[in-house]
Amino acid sequence: AASGLGGALLVPMLSFLKGLFASRPKLRVTQKNDPARYDKERTLAASKNVRDRIKLATNPNTHLEILYYLAGDTDDNVRIYYEEAGSGFPVIFAHEFGDNYETWEPQLCHFARRYRCVTYAARGYPPSDVPDDIAKYSLARVAADIGGLMDHLGVEQAHLVGLSMGSFSVLNFALANPARVRSLVIGSCGAGVTTDPEQQKARLAAVEARARAYEELGSEVMADRMAN
Repeated sequence: AASGLGGALLVPMLSFLKGLFASRPKLRVTQKNDPARYDKERTLAASKNVRDRIKLATNPNTHLEILYYLAGDTDDNVRIYYEEAGSGFPVIFAHEFGDNYETWEPQLCHFARRYRCVTYAARGYPPSDVPDDIAKYSLARVAADIGGLMDHLGVEQAHLVGLSMGSFSVLNFALANPARVRSLVIGSCGAGVTTDPEQQKARLAAVEARARAYEELGSEVMADRMAN
């Protein structure tokens, strides 16, 4: 089944990637809120640096709107924040563990010239909800969030782009829902498994130690450690 999925996705993925090298004008980006579909307090907090982000793509000759708001509740009552730009066939970007939805800003500015681009904050990453219940976090759950977001957007099929943690999300969503995926672009996606019991034990211990460090030191200190 995996090889069949890979073959089915290869041609459209190559076609999609060709857009990366297309000659396109730069964009002037402005923000636009949809008052019927966004949470004002969370949106303002999430986009406090939106003016600086807009300056990255300034050009008086062209124009792109960024819409941002919260999706409706997932089936386990977790709200997912997302931003979208452009129109056309949808492309959904999933971020890595050590970053957030803003990391895809350059890609939105580029591909929104041809596609409807969507980037979202994974559950546990503000301004999306951060559930206290650990049962609300799992690989199956974050993969299902992609389907929930697509349903909210009225999207039957999309290109999916993921990096690191996000690549696991889009890959597992594609394996479970191949008909809803036009192509996959996955980066820094290791297998993450080993059959050696000692390696499994060491890996679990390392993960537990990092989790304790986040709880004891806080995310700001850990973010600095991981970045340096």
